[in-house]
Amino acid sequence: HVKPQQIISSLLFLSSNDKVLYYECCTSSTSLQDFAILDEDWFKEVASCVFSQHCKRQITNRRLSSLSQSSSMDESSPMLQSMEIARKTEQYKDSNSSAPYHVDHISQLWDVLSNCAAINAKDSDTMWHREAFIRTAVEKAYPTTQLDYEEQSKAIFSYLRCLLVHHGVFVPVSINASENDGASPSTAFLLPSLFHEIPSNVWSYKTRDAWKTTLSHSWLFHDVVLPPSHLMPRIMATVLKDVANYVSSEDAMLEVAYFNCWKSAFFLELDLITLQATTGQRTRSRVKLFAHLDTADSNRCVASDTMTDSMYRLAVSAKGNIGFGGRKVWEGGYDLVLRSVEGVVNDYMSQHGQDCGEVEREIVCPNCLALHHHNVAATVNRHDVLAKRNDGVRTIRCRRGCPLDSAMLCGIAGRGADETLLPLSSLVSHENSVRPSKLAKDLMGGVVLIGLWDGDEKKIISAGTGFIADRKQGLVITASHVLMKMEQGHKKFGRDYFGLKKGKAVIGVIPRSSDGSRSSKAVFRYFAEIISKDVEHMDACVLRITTRMEEDVGGQGEGCGDQPEILLLNDSKAIKAQKLKRLQMTQEFAMEEGVRILGYNQGGEGLFEKGEYIHNTLDVVRGYVSCLFENDINVNMVEKDGLVLDGQITPISLLREPAPVGIFSPRKEIVVRCPTIPGHSGGPCVNHDGEVIGIVSRADPVESERCYLAPSSELKVLMEKAKDVCNRNPNVEL
Repeated sequence: HVKPQQIISSLLFLSSNDKVLYYECCTSSTSLQDFAILDEDWFKEVASCVFSQHCKRQITNRRLSSLSQSSSMDESSPMLQSMEIARKTEQYKDSNSSAPYHVDHISQLWDVLSNCAAINAKDSDTMWHREAFIRTAVEKAYPTTQLDYEEQSKAIFSYLRCLLVHHGVFVPVSINASENDGASPSTAFLLPSLFHEIPSNVWSYKTRDAWKTTLSHSWLFHDVVLPPSHLMPRIMATVLKDVANYVSSEDAMLEVAYFNCWKSAFFLELDLITLQATTGQRTRSRVKLFAHLDTADSNRCVASDTMTDSMYRLAVSAKGNIGFGGRKVWEGGYDLVLRSVEGVVNDYMSQHGQDCGEVEREIVCPNCLALHHHNVAATVNRHDVLAKRNDGVRTIRCRRGCPLDSAMLCGIAGRGADETLLPLSSLVSHENSVRPSKLAKDLMGGVVLIGLWDGDEKKIISAGTGFIADRKQGLVITASHVLMKMEQGHKKFGRDYFGLKKGKAVIGVIPRSSDGSRSSKAVFRYFAEIISKDVEHMDACVLRITTRMEEDVGGQGEGCGDQPEILLLNDSKAIKAQKLKRLQMTQEFAMEEGVRILGYNQGGEGLFEKGEYIHNTLDVVRGYVSCLFENDINVNMVEKDGLVLDGQITPISLLREPAPVGIFSPRKEIVVRCPTIPGHSGGPCVNHDGEVIGIVSRADPVESERCYLAPSSELKVLMEKAKDVCNRNPNVEL
């Protein structure tokens, strides 16, 4: 009788001389001790089954067969069966269920949602059961046993899976079962060798919405000797496992909406579903994540201008809502994914540190990603940012001088448990609180109340704000959404006066008293028409005053339709006699510059709720300029070290998201930190000297103290078009 230890010692000796393949508990799995492979070529054939052209077809047929057995579908219609698999997977993807993302869904990604090569244990059994040489080996391994083939194959197939995991052919993704189903944890296997090369149109660091941002953390590998080829599959598997095993709460749930992967990258969409305490309703916020491992010569690589040929950069980026310091992005899965990646990188370095030098954790400047080519975006050291946060430093700057919120850069890791975002009042500098040279009382004559008059209902149905931009021709600028539908996909998108047959604009002004002074209360005096707009690219339009009511109308404007009207259209003398007050526009503004927004609050005042009363008293709020958002990037120019280089060809998808057709997608917007109030839409945002830098477009969907302006540079384009209309044919319609 030979002792087991003697057998193991003999196998280890033979393995060291390349006579057999034997592994002694070199991983956490003890299954590798159960068998030895006497023929290396046999094992190569086993592994080659995974890469054969028939592999995916066999697996798909097995799944279709399983599906047809569980339904009444016609087995002769593979197309219908494939559509049913897709339908069921899409149902899961679009559902509001808080159930974990099970292994079956991960393995079905290969068939339905992406080119992600992933299988489960049953799939591998399907491949090996059909191979005669494997069946022969199984039978020889148990020559005297009474077990049937199915029982014999279980242990050997389990051993083969462990062996392929050991060699990196299979990358396991272990998913915990839900608490309610009582099932044991399951495992899916990624097949990295079957992953495709990453296409060029997968990801853009730009966003077309000013209320979104792109955050990017990276690991910079110095002095790499051997490419970290096995790193990305391990990261993908760990991220999938951690996301699937994420424990949701009643107040916040995380769901996988989409996953796809390639040889050196993966793309993941996660939905954060939160419960609103005030309304009891659930809101959904989507975060898009993209991770990739690249060298300096890759067009996808961020901050590649500072890298050498021996460096690799692993970048993990997330795109989502910028409100409250990007908290929706961090809580929507970015923090979870970064922690998963960090764990894998640390483990990789402990095992393969000899193949590369040090690893540096960096954060890419989100402002640089928005304004410049991502290849030349500036980075900051994460350790330095955390150190400054601990020292109480809230704002830091990248090497380009961009001001950055350290809480947004570090997310949950950089924010204390009891820390909240600083109130707006503490962020406005002392310089911005200095008394402006032009006071609000000097400007209020040029700020007008805009109402949408419904001629059928004989009342004003909505109200906003605007300002007089040309007193000679009676031109007024306001936000487009005050007078027309701007909701994405609405059948009346961009239609004047919300599609009302007898709709038109009514203008309220603050009149002068007998002594020449003005109160702060507006009265309705004029009717106007829309003569210039660009609803797909800016939330602004130009109105032309056409008539004046015989008597001013106060209150809620009920009497506007009963007044005789005096024609002012195309009558320069009559317009001049109105003594309209024009506000100057300027295209100049600076980051952190103090500003004021003037408008008519329609969000409710005193005992009146929102929408119950048209408030005609002007009010003022203060804030400062945060940044300029530009959605129009020259894809043939690359800025580097302050210079512009021609001729670098970069796929457009890497620079910006494609502009959609038929929905609002602004080219430029000024982002301002300032309290936003319903009714201020279209209101002028003025600087220290009372010059208009833009008009209010909308508030941030998450952070109320952040709003977006249509800049004066865009307004002047509309004004030129409006003046052309006035000079060419004053009665022309758009």
